[in-house]
Amino acid sequence: MDLDLETFVKQIEGIPVPIIDTNRRYWLVRTQSGEYYEEFFHDNFVGIGWDDLDFNVLTKHEYNESLLELIKIKYPDEKQPGRILSQLKRFSLEIKINDIVLIPSAASNFLSFGVVETDVYKAEINDEDILDGACPFQKRRTVKWIKTVRKNEIDPYLYKLLNSHHTITDATAYDSFIDRTLHSLYVKGNETHLVLEVKKKDNIPYLGLIKLLNTPVELLPIVEEFTQEEIKEENLDIKLSLQSPGTIEIIYYTSPLVLIGLGLVLHYIVGGSYKGNYSKTESEQSVSLESTSDGLLEKWLKFRKQSDSQQMKLLEMQKVLSRLEVTTPKELKNLPVSEELPKGQ
Repeated sequence: MDLDLETFVKQIEGIPVPIIDTNRRYWLVRTQSGEYYEEFFHDNFVGIGWDDLDFNVLTKHEYNESLLELIKIKYPDEKQPGRILSQLKRFSLEIKINDIVLIPSAASNFLSFGVVETDVYKAEINDEDILDGACPFQKRRTVKWIKTVRKNEIDPYLYKLLNSHHTITDATAYDSFIDRTLHSLYVKGNETHLVLEVKKKDNIPYLGLIKLLNTPVELLPIVEEFTQEEIKEENLDIKLSLQSPGTIEIIYYTSPLVLIGLGLVLHYIVGGSYKGNYSKTESEQSVSLESTSDGLLEKWLKFRKQSDSQQMKLLEMQKVLSRLEVTTPKELKNLPVSEELPKGQ
């Protein structure tokens, strides 16, 4: 499908839903066992060594046998000159502006993610700075860092990537795990991804997990109603990574309306955009909801038009999501929510 979704995004209360280029690539750049991690991060760049090789030669696309011979001359003790050639080619030619780079700190205690902002350039570094411990790498690219994750928060599927000891590793095969680390609601190609974080640290009760997995499914009829989109079962996928804490990733193919709508519904339920009371006697049961979302909740959920049973179901969903400490997309965090919701009650 066409990726001309900018107009659509603006129409939904200004929600900043990222639209990711399917051609974007991802790279792990080593930091000399963490030695240059702080400098890379605070000075907004990544760099690569082998500075005895002329910078101008490396930017002329002359990655051939003559350059390989030059590497052998400049670095006679290097047992794998072809590896140097490959790493330099990746850094100078293959990495593109808007690609994503990852840099690990010492022992991978932190993993930072950034967007490449420039082509390769040559930095002027004086000997005094190098003696003081500055990074000596002249070949650099400017990077805008967008997120840093602690070791215990790194997606488990990225551990294998971090075991790579190449100076630069093509991490594009891990794109889905990196994307869901950076975004919790985004569109890529014909797929929309909604990522729910389960923050509960101790054991997740079996019945609680079943209710949690059923919650998005039970909300789909509401989503289908206000988006006017027919939700097709074969277009809906789910990926689980529940280690307490963990993630639930929901994927819908074709229309982005479906999961953006679902994200909004969950945001208002978890965030507390309404408060409710439930009472039950021998003769009857009733529920009342009061919206506190300045019109957005009425627009999206239409609570006043729903039956008591539907409203009670929403209150039960609220309890489940609260008990398991589920957080909804950060892309929705600036939307209005109520502070009056009695969490977990």
